Amino acid sequence: MEPLIVAIFYSIGLCAALWGGLRNATGVFLLYFTLGGMLPYFAALEAGRYETFLGFYLDTENFETAAIFLSLAFALTMISSVIRLAPRANPQTVLFIREGRLVQFALFSLFCFLAYLALSIAFAGSLQNALIASYARVRTNSSLANLRSVFFWGAVVFSTFAFFGLKFNIVSKRVKVIVMLSVLGSLCLSLVDGGRAILILFVLSLFMKEILNARKITLLLFSLVGSLAISVLSYFMLSWRYAAQGAEITSENSLSLSGAFTGLAFIDHFQLSIEYAKELGFDYGLSYLNAAISFVPRALFPDKATPLAAQVRGYLYGDETGGIPPGLFGESYIAYGVIGVVAVALLYGQALFFVAKLSTAAAKLDCPVRYATAGIIVPLIGFTLVRGGLDIGVLRVGLPFFWIFIATTLSTKRRQHEIT
Repeated sequence: MEPLIVAIFYSIGLCAALWGGLRNATGVFLLYFTLGGMLPYFAALEAGRYETFLGFYLDTENFETAAIFLSLAFALTMISSVIRLAPRANPQTVLFIREGRLVQFALFSLFCFLAYLALSIAFAGSLQNALIASYARVRTNSSLANLRSVFFWGAVVFSTFAFFGLKFNIVSKRVKVIVMLSVLGSLCLSLVDGGRAILILFVLSLFMKEILNARKITLLLFSLVGSLAISVLSYFMLSWRYAAQGAEITSENSLSLSGAFTGLAFIDHFQLSIEYAKELGFDYGLSYLNAAISFVPRALFPDKATPLAAQVRGYLYGDETGGIPPGLFGESYIAYGVIGVVAVALLYGQALFFVAKLSTAAAKLDCPVRYATAGIIVPLIGFTLVRGGLDIGVLRVGLPFFWIFIATTLSTKRRQHEIT
């Protein structure tokens, strides 16, 4: 009976998603939920638990409950994503990036790249140690190390804006070189930052104009080739990470290709959140308060709480050297139970609606600033926010939004259009 309920909720959400359109954050979320939620669930029905790293630690009694709650959240999210709560605003402004501003964006991105590099070396002692530390991904309370996130997202956002400005300007060879150097710098930062998701999402953001305007068959072929490239990239990046951690990946000291998608499942994280709340009780929004002040350096606030992801890891493994993110829906359950999951699902659906509106406007107006903004926001809202939740999303999503606001404000060349 429980699998039927899950399938019904998923089908309702899928129909709503198809109705609203998928060339935006809704499509990213649908893909992530399907691969990270539904496929692991239906694959684990016979065993009664998930064949993931976390699956062996979870109580099989909570298996079906977690799946029902999460599929309900999916259905409510997708229904909310097609509901317009605000009146339609037809007048739109096209924002262009002038050549002079384009160079400034690229140079600022390169400055952020160098600042990130300098802070990493200052924290780790050498470039080699900094690279190893980035892939070991051990949590640190160092304000110096955490400050790097500010420059990381500054580099990524401004190089993306410079790249899309390049597409809409006739510029000299010197300007092209400066812009492409900034893009290369951001690619390097995304690679050495130790996470597969950020590198993949940055690369996809550069193709946002083509994605939003491509024919369906072209988009399908792009998705197939992209999936293959992502799997190969994931394989090598996980290999490097485990090598940096000194982990024994398999008995033959190698990583299987199927392991490339090790970190994709998140339904097991949601079940862990239910068990965490059962054991320790609901926190009634305390984790959201902690997330809101997470940007305050620990040097100024020594008693600042550790991230919820670290606390969940401590509950499961007994140490807080890393993190197990409950995710957007997991932390909402820890806060207020099912009521929290329902409320967050409805709010998140509206976030998907506004990102879809941004993506539509970018394509209709052929607007470079909106292409750049959508390129960054679509994967952040559709994947990163769901994966990390507000617990770590305040920085991982908040910082990009801050830099996007700065870059958009500085893009001052405008022309009025009407959307019909």
